Amino acid sequence: MNRAKMIKKIIGEAIDPLGFYYKGASRDGNGTDYVFEKKKESEYEIEQSIWISIFNNYNGSWDIRLTFIGRDYIEGGSLIESKFQKGMLHGSLHFQSEEELEQILHLFKKIIEEKGEKIFSACKRSPEEIMEIQRKQNMHQRLYQERHTLNTTYRKMYGLENTQFTAKLIRTMCGLIFEKKDEKFEDVEEFLLGMAAIYGDQLIRRRGGEWVWDDKSKTCEVRGEDGSFYKIPLNVVCWYWERKIDDYLSILKHFRNYPGETVI
Repeated sequence: MNRAKMIKKIIGEAIDPLGFYYKGASRDGNGTDYVFEKKKESEYEIEQSIWISIFNNYNGSWDIRLTFIGRDYIEGGSLIESKFQKGMLHGSLHFQSEEELEQILHLFKKIIEEKGEKIFSACKRSPEEIMEIQRKQNMHQRLYQERHTLNTTYRKMYGLENTQFTAKLIRTMCGLIFEKKDEKFEDVEEFLLGMAAIYGDQLIRRRGGEWVWDDKSKTCEVRGEDGSFYKIPLNVVCWYWERKIDDYLSILKHFRNYPGETVI
């Protein structure tokens, strides 16, 4: 039995009751990841997966690691005692034969059966978290639908109509955001939408690209031609506001067409 079939058979018996399915395997360098994903019951559910990763040591032996991925990354090897030698990589176990691999997979199966439900129950979002996600999605939708009006209105409101000098505009915009660093989010929500519209519009003016609605992530984005760049304007301005640091250069660098370019 090849490794993929062995992993699917042994681990599959443990993950089926938890609502997981085998997504597939991918190879990267000297390692192969076998991935099981949780079937999402709603769009607000945290993505959950179980990874079985095997690394080739090129000396006739391998390391294997079980990882639970949800709110956190949890290495399965740390959850149970084992007679197997620890691998070179954190949280991994060492094996030298297919027989030892099968034994370790049965150990991993036991870990999933005993610990899996508790680990993934912590991934359930609270009603408050869901409301927060919905609020942000609504903001992104508004930005996409009203971006032209928001851009025009807030440029005029704060004297940012001149689009020729990007550095001056971004320095002023970041200064305005910094001034509101101690205000409550609900009091600056509309303002941040306006700043996001200005940021996105100026990015397109200087670097090209277009506004895009990503229906999967429910985000309003700006994407460059041929994938040259990708930004989420609302996330950028909210990140700057949340940092509470007056550092416009951290935003200005987004407007470079190539590394080291001086943005005027």
